[in-house]
Amino acid sequence: MKQKGYKGSNMVDYIFAIENAAEWHAENWKRNGLRHYSLLGLLGGESLQNIQETGAGVYFNVPYADNGRKAKYAVISKSRLCSELHEWKNLYISGRLQKPVQTLVHNEDVESANLQNLRNALSTALLLLPSKFDQNQLYTTISAISYTGDPRMGAGEHPDKPKQIAEGQIERFQCLYQSSLDEHAGNLAVIQGSGHPTLLQFEQDVSPIRRAELFTQLPQEILDRAAKRCNLISQAGSMTIEAQNEGLKNVIFSNPNIVKDLLHDSISSIVTPAAKAQMIKGFFSFGFSTSFTYVLHKLSRGVLRR
Repeated sequence: MKQKGYKGSNMVDYIFAIENAAEWHAENWKRNGLRHYSLLGLLGGESLQNIQETGAGVYFNVPYADNGRKAKYAVISKSRLCSELHEWKNLYISGRLQKPVQTLVHNEDVESANLQNLRNALSTALLLLPSKFDQNQLYTTISAISYTGDPRMGAGEHPDKPKQIAEGQIERFQCLYQSSLDEHAGNLAVIQGSGHPTLLQFEQDVSPIRRAELFTQLPQEILDRAAKRCNLISQAGSMTIEAQNEGLKNVIFSNPNIVKDLLHDSISSIVTPAAKAQMIKGFFSFGFSTSFTYVLHKLSRGVLRR
């Protein structure tokens, strides 16, 4: 992802959505061996598939040179990817796909699932924003969703990374989210425009009933965690999803200011464990030497620059 103000050597990240992880890893090991794998590759395809399915369901291979540029790639099953894009169980890959990316191979199932992912990301951002905001604020807020609660933001990542991502590619964000923005036409208006896209201003309906309705359209994982925080889930788990979500609507309608806290807490509780699991897994899939170098590079961009 392009970042404004970053002048270092950008690494290209690929995401491979595959049908059969065991077969894919076995074949990839034969072709690339230790150039793309740590010693974990010696365990074979079945074991690599099991490792991949832990945490966020992603396996990152060892960074390598791709036509003179550094690159690394994530491997995820297509079924897990589509499920994650709809459900936000960990916001790891779905968070990455909320920003502009280049699609190399088109797949109808993945693209349909990601359209819902983008809708949910926009709705989340609208709930976090005030009545009036501009494009920079909108796309910075969207970029920040998957970093909420990510432990790397306290160490290895630059604190302004979401802003850098957004401001570095405003026009690409606008193209990515235009159809989702159009769906909010009745409650979202452009109030000021100019020839420069970053000056586009929006005004939205922030009435309690609108925020309650928008909130309860988010992925059920978010709603379940918000309901738990509001003590709407009984210990016996007997409350139906419909009753739970209706209870959330009533809570938000009576106290609209609670929305930001509910979202922050719910998203953090999703992102934090998944990010930690992937960090631990990365030490083994990258190999300790490569991981150490990679961490130092991240620290130089984050903590050491502050």
